[in-house]
Amino acid sequence: MTALDRLGILLTLFLGTRAVLLPESREPGQAHGPDSAGAHLASVQAASSPGWSGGPWAVEVGRLPRPVTSFGAVCSDGWVYVLGGYFGTPHSYCYEHQSRDFYRFRVDDPSHLELLPNEARLQGSTLVAVDDRIVRLGGMEVLNSIEEPQALRSIAEVRTYLPEKEEWTQDLPDLPEARSSHEALVHAGKLYVIGGWGLGDGEPRWHEDVLILDLAHPSRGWERVAAPLRKRALGAVVVEGSLLVFGGIHGDGAIDGGALLMDLSSREWSRGSEYPGDAFAVAALAVDGVVYASGRDGTVYRLASKAGGFEPIARWRHPRLFHRLIASGMHPGEPRMLLAMGGIGSGGRPAAIESLTLDETGDGHPAPAGRPVHVQEIHFPGDARNRQAALLIDQELYFLGGNKTLGQHDFTPSSFSQQCWKLNLATQKWSRLADLPASAQSLALLATGNRLECLGGFGPVDGRAVTLRSSHFYAQDRDRWSPGPEVGEVARSQGFVCSSRGRAWWVGGQHTAGVGTGGADTDYPTSILVRDESVSGSPWEPSSLELRQSRCALACALLDDRIFAVGGMGPDFELRSGAEVVDLVAGTVSSIAAPRIPRIGAKLVPLAGRLYLVGGMGRVGGAGLVPVLDVEVYDPAQDEWRTYPERLPFDPRHIQAFAWNGRVLVVGTPDRSGRIPLVTLEPMPLDSGAATISTPQPGE
Repeated sequence: MTALDRLGILLTLFLGTRAVLLPESREPGQAHGPDSAGAHLASVQAASSPGWSGGPWAVEVGRLPRPVTSFGAVCSDGWVYVLGGYFGTPHSYCYEHQSRDFYRFRVDDPSHLELLPNEARLQGSTLVAVDDRIVRLGGMEVLNSIEEPQALRSIAEVRTYLPEKEEWTQDLPDLPEARSSHEALVHAGKLYVIGGWGLGDGEPRWHEDVLILDLAHPSRGWERVAAPLRKRALGAVVVEGSLLVFGGIHGDGAIDGGALLMDLSSREWSRGSEYPGDAFAVAALAVDGVVYASGRDGTVYRLASKAGGFEPIARWRHPRLFHRLIASGMHPGEPRMLLAMGGIGSGGRPAAIESLTLDETGDGHPAPAGRPVHVQEIHFPGDARNRQAALLIDQELYFLGGNKTLGQHDFTPSSFSQQCWKLNLATQKWSRLADLPASAQSLALLATGNRLECLGGFGPVDGRAVTLRSSHFYAQDRDRWSPGPEVGEVARSQGFVCSSRGRAWWVGGQHTAGVGTGGADTDYPTSILVRDESVSGSPWEPSSLELRQSRCALACALLDDRIFAVGGMGPDFELRSGAEVVDLVAGTVSSIAAPRIPRIGAKLVPLAGRLYLVGGMGRVGGAGLVPVLDVEVYDPAQDEWRTYPERLPFDPRHIQAFAWNGRVLVVGTPDRSGRIPLVTLEPMPLDSGAATISTPQPGE
């Protein structure tokens, strides 16, 4: 590792991450977080929220200096050791992108990192702890450069790192054959190596065995036990005197969650409990006889006994595969934690190190721990400061246009932004996209296939700020905008657009002919527009459906072919206190229970059959319009609202919110320095003890 490599790792770790404490509550408008332009993590692993039956909840406790896949990791004496891995394009290997990093960090403080000596570039290797030593076994070397044909080679090396001497040595025998993409573990004085394959000249050699080394007598060499498996990228743990092997990919390319048990005494094999999640490149770990495992779907499973079944207990914030699980808190009096690190997901390689508390209740199940709100701050590099259009597609968050000022009604032409940005939520990296064809704020966005459609909005035309009648398409693969069909006089801003059953729908909003020309030039339509998605260039037209009340800056969501419309404002800034639902199949519009706090500029997020109302401005306690920190949750089956047990920890007057990885993601407005709060809310359990809120009806 070069001096430049070491410096880069240290700068990434220490300048890119800082832990801050999330306060219990904040006054409206109070700033959040430390005064820094970097990305920050807020630790909210505190006492459980009252009246809350969920959890445990994953929180981010640190970041890897270089996110990688297919690496080795193990915890020993309070340190997590990390070796090798790959950080280039998956399945397009070159040695320039194969890591030779070897470092360790404190399991209770990932910011405390130490770089360690290492010269080997490896991936697909394993690390195990033997007493106070760290042992690496096998792995794969990439022999080719980025410009050469791919040449991969598995190795048979077994090497031992001595932390006290800070050096590598060979005090254990090499593997009988080269092996990578395998698993290894230590149990009762013996070292086990399971599955994997050997790469080199010709076809891969699949290892259909388990290797066992008696650590008390290593000179006796490796014992080979035949195994009825031909797998790699698998999980392996010891539970109740048996070796449990599950998941992975077979030699024929098939992936399944099938499990096998090898009795450690008799060496006989039997069937085990099938892993119910996505089982390719699963990570697994046994803690005090209990098995924990997770795969690319992000669900954390628990297996209490080999005769039982896997049960879901939590969900990682960043689903991943080719990752590692690490346990901490194994000493008396310390909280037991499960860490997830590294790997790759749909958005790339997550840098975040995540943690779950494993302390159990009396019935042996994980106890609720922490708070269901997680806060992060990240610096926004663009020029907009409010009213940006935003859209979440998988793990990528798009920001388009907006207003460059913090004022509410600064509509001078130079105040509107053309910039477009994309944030990868996994890697936390920003990408500058092609600018909008024209400056605008409060745009409506619609995802159609591999392109975005930008509709209406509010922007400068001939020196006046007006509702825009244009539409444009953004091709994600080409980073290019192209003109779409003219929207015409029906164009709107601050409305809601969605697609259902081959049709696009446009609900609520306002049409302004020009700021400063008088209130009569602003219209608040109740008509619901529709467009046939199957016909290219199909125009927007009024449908047979109509809202019962005009609503601009409303909270709106599509759930099960029904559009729910909540709050907003009408003419003369009249606050709308009611709520209604548009049934697109039945062709009806009807009133529903209203939330406790009427609000404008809020967002409504569908998640697990319910709707989360977050942010905006409202009247609280008879006061004027103030930022609303309370989150309310609507159950359509019961037609009732409940209060979420935690409040938002920042000023949410201009927010965006989305369903993300089984959570609600709330995205705040950039402050003067460009910091954006990213807040995630864990879903409220069906049996939550949160009190039912009486629901005032319109006019109350």
